[in-house]
Amino acid sequence: MTAASLVRRAGGDDLTRLRWLLCRTFGVAPWSKTGRALSDGACLFWAAQLLLDRGGQTAGDNPNFDPAMFRARKGGAYD
Repeated sequence: MTAASLVRRAGGDDLTRLRWLLCRTFGVAPWSKTGRALSDGACLFWAAQLLLDRGGQTAGDNPNFDPAMFRARKGGAYD
């Protein structure tokens, strides 16, 4: 496996990247018992809390936000 393929693989899974960011933010090793116990739902919840705490951008303020992609990833239908 090449370095480029590892980077592509790691960057392709949004929840894995989010889990990594949350673990890094709170000083928890992702491979630790605590890091592995962090469910997808918990990741989304804590990420939302961090955005609120930091005064995160809303969808209208972020030119990279794609509402259709957001709905697809959360399981909703396209409009």
